[in-house]
Amino acid sequence: MVTHTTMRAWMHTSTDLPLEKGMTLVTDAPYPSNPLKANEILVKVKSVGVNPADPIFAELGWPTRVLVKPNPIPGMDFSGEVVSTGSNVTSMIPGDRVFGRVDTQKGLPGSMAEYTKAEVEGCVPIPAGFDWDQAAGIGTAAVTAYESLVLNSNPGDSVFINGGTGGVGTFAIQFAKAHGCKVTVSCSTAKVHLCKELGADEVIDYRAEDVVSVLKGKGKIFRPCG
Repeated sequence: MVTHTTMRAWMHTSTDLPLEKGMTLVTDAPYPSNPLKANEILVKVKSVGVNPADPIFAELGWPTRVLVKPNPIPGMDFSGEVVSTGSNVTSMIPGDRVFGRVDTQKGLPGSMAEYTKAEVEGCVPIPAGFDWDQAAGIGTAAVTAYESLVLNSNPGDSVFINGGTGGVGTFAIQFAKAHGCKVTVSCSTAKVHLCKELGADEVIDYRAEDVVSVLKGKGKIFRPCG
C-alpha cells in the first residue's frame, strides 16, 4: 500500500490577477492525510471545473486576506475516483466514479490537487456516458441554478433566464422546464439555436430585440450572469 505525504496541487502564491498569474503548481502540497469525518470521502481527482468564484482569494481586500490561510488550494468542482470513505458513507465505495463540489468554506482543501476531500452529500456517481471533463463541469453551476430557480418558482410559472448559454444558464433552462415552468431566455444571435435545443419556450436575441420591452408582464426573472 502506497503511503502519501505530499502531492501535486495548484496553490495561491500571490494575489495577482488573473487567477493563473497568482497560482503555482507545487509538488509538495500536504496530502489530506487527516482521518476522514464520518460523512467525507477521499477522491483521486481526474478533472477540475473552474468557476468565477475561484479567484475570490486574489480579489479580497487586504483586511480580509489576513484572515485567510496562506497558499490555499483553490477549486470547488471536480470529478474523480473514490479512494476511501468515512464511517457513515454507505452510498459510495472505493473505486466509484463520482463528481461533485468541495465546500472550501468548511476548511476543506480545494479540488485543484491530485487528491481532495469532500462531503458525500455534495457528490454524485457519474452517469454512464459522461467522461471526467464533462462531469467536472456540473457541480457549482448546477447547484446554483437549482437553488436559485427551482427552489424559488412553482410549476406553471413564467421564468426569464438572462443569459441562457453560460454554465448556470444552460442548467437553469433544463431545470425550469423539468419543473414545469414556461421559460423565456435571452442570448446572442449565435446561441439562439442552443437555447431552443435545451428547451426554452421563447428566445430573445438581444442583438435584434430590446429585452426589457419584450419582457414586460412576462413573470419572474432569473439572472445567472451576475
